[in-house]
Amino acid sequence: MIRNRIEFILTNIKGLAIGFSSFLFVLFVCFDGLSQESHDKVKGETVIPGTWDWDIEKNMIGENGQTDIWWRFYKNSKGMLECLNGSKVTIIKKLDYEQIDLPTLTGLNYHKELKIKTAYTPGMILGIITSERNYAKVKIIGFKALHDFAFKNANSLPSDWKEYALKHDNILNYHLVVEWVLYKK
Repeated sequence: MIRNRIEFILTNIKGLAIGFSSFLFVLFVCFDGLSQESHDKVKGETVIPGTWDWDIEKNMIGENGQTDIWWRFYKNSKGMLECLNGSKVTIIKKLDYEQIDLPTLTGLNYHKELKIKTAYTPGMILGIITSERNYAKVKIIGFKALHDFAFKNANSLPSDWKEYALKHDNILNYHLVVEWVLYKK
């Protein structure tokens, strides 16, 4: 326990100052609050089907009680992300996806809901605090059509749901394709 704390402090040292006086020896250490090294970094690409939830930690779609985001779809026109189970979200602007790290994510302001006046577009970057209180960066890569089930996690969609979807008009921007990095505690 003590060794882990010392390693945490040593990996986060930004500056070091030592002061002496005749009676007192003082060591000042300044460090960042969170270390990327103290968190597991997991990344991937996922398709969130329209009207389905996504659990970022498990990288699973469905309703398992721990899902973080719901890709909600309104009347064949547009999708909207909603936070679930206490998760929070923010839009990240003016930063390149590769530049965003854990300290950047921890310094942002998050919201229980995301009100976007424009459409979700490829390249849009989101910061998310998951229901398990981990941080993630999520980049929208693009979309897949309603009738397109050629993606990795499509096998977890019930066959009756797929049949139902195929009976409706093919909506082009229905499934959301994202790239993501999760920093797990």
